Amino acid sequence: MSSGQVIDNESQTLAGYAVGGGAEWAVTPAWSVKAEYLYYDLGSLKTSGGSSIYKSGGIAAFTTTQSTSRFDGQVVRLG
Repeated sequence: MSSGQVIDNESQTLAGYAVGGGAEWAVTPAWSVKAEYLYYDLGSLKTSGGSSIYKSGGIAAFTTTQSTSRFDGQVVRLG
């Protein structure tokens, strides 16, 4: 039986860009309909590596891991 702990964290400010557009139409003098779209991309973040310590068969071992996360998305608004 093996047990372990993975420690993997990173703190960093990312800079990126956002593009979008929208339109609004007057239905009546008191009512309007609008639609907006926004795409943002803040790039990606790669961790410097986490450490994992586990015990299997009475033997402790150390390994390193890395992960990459991408931060982008889309927003659609209707009103």
